[in-house]
Amino acid sequence: MKIGIDIQVVREFMHMEKIFSLYEIDYIKKKGINQPQTATGIYCAKEAFFKALGTGILHSKLPQIEVLHDEHGMPYYKIKDIKLFNQLISETKTPDSVRQSMPVIPTLALSISHTGDLAVAVCVMTWK
Repeated sequence: MKIGIDIQVVREFMHMEKIFSLYEIDYIKKKGINQPQTATGIYCAKEAFFKALGTGILHSKLPQIEVLHDEHGMPYYKIKDIKLFNQLISETKTPDSVRQSMPVIPTLALSISHTGDLAVAVCVMTWK
């Protein structure tokens, strides 16, 4: 199991297309006055993902890790490019013996919260 967490001061994002997918941008825009909180929360989720993975933030890959929401508003990850994910796994410092026993895709759990001027997200990655 690997865990990543990120906390950020709520802010406006410039050049959203470099950070967020089209779905995420649409979701953020529908949040009205809460757009900065929502955007920062999704950004935290992406940072938490990369921290759990052990690669550190990879800015050019941010739109490939998508944060979606189910019918109840619960966030979850969608990896848009499985080849990218496998490449990222191969670049981590995880020992080869452990990496070889991992399934291709881990189970991912995500929680996002924001209040006032702070947003936080936690990513839990498990391999069964």
